[in-house]
Amino acid sequence: MPGARGSLARTPPFRVRHWSQDTTSRNLAAAIIAPLALLAAPAANAGEFTIFIYETQADIDLRKGSSPETQAYWSAYGEFAAQIGAAGAMRGGAPLTDPAAARTLSAGKKTVGAYAKEALLLGGYFQIEAPSLEDALRLASKAPALARGGAIEVRENYPAPPMTVR
Repeated sequence: MPGARGSLARTPPFRVRHWSQDTTSRNLAAAIIAPLALLAAPAANAGEFTIFIYETQADIDLRKGSSPETQAYWSAYGEFAAQIGAAGAMRGGAPLTDPAAARTLSAGKKTVGAYAKEALLLGGYFQIEAPSLEDALRLASKAPALARGGAIEVRENYPAPPMTVR
């Protein structure tokens, strides 16, 4: 491929080539990176799970603004996402907008707001891959919502058949 060789030549010196120049550094890198790669690699029989994050309305409201509390809220979720990523389990996820902005369809009726009128509201989700439900629960148990009076629900994703759009 003509472009492949040219792009490799432009690789900055601090990339992989740097490690090959120093035997001690290369051995150290192998000793550290190889075990981490094994931990991060998804198991052959890993399942996909969704972690549902339930939060109070106060926490959902806290997302807006730039107060120290808001920054701490987002920082905690950033650290949680980083832990899932470091485990090699992250597949996706997103915070959801305020439940008041939701529209619910039910038996032909459309209502304003979230379906559930509970003290805890669905605030977001993470999609992960883990070897077992217990492993998924172990990752989910670090969610900041638990320390803030929220709740976590973990469900294994159902293997749906392929769907085509015509």
